Amino acid sequence: MLNHVTIGVRDLTKACRFYDATLGTLGYKRVAEGDDYVGYGTETPMFLLLPVKTPVPPDPVRDCTSALMLPSG
Repeated sequence: MLNHVTIGVRDLTKACRFYDATLGTLGYKRVAEGDDYVGYGTETPMFLLLPVKTPVPPDPVRDCTSALMLPSG
């Protein structure tokens, strides 16, 4: 079972604007942050962003899917 997921992003500030809005609608918020990371979750970080100089480029041949489990209601 996964404990958390970390994603490398080129621009941490820009990525945070996107994930603040997107994950906020799902009930997640920033629960940990520093100069070189931001962690989202409900109480502890489960989804982390880290700035990297060369993020992994998209690859249409290999697929990787992430899914979030959301409360129904």
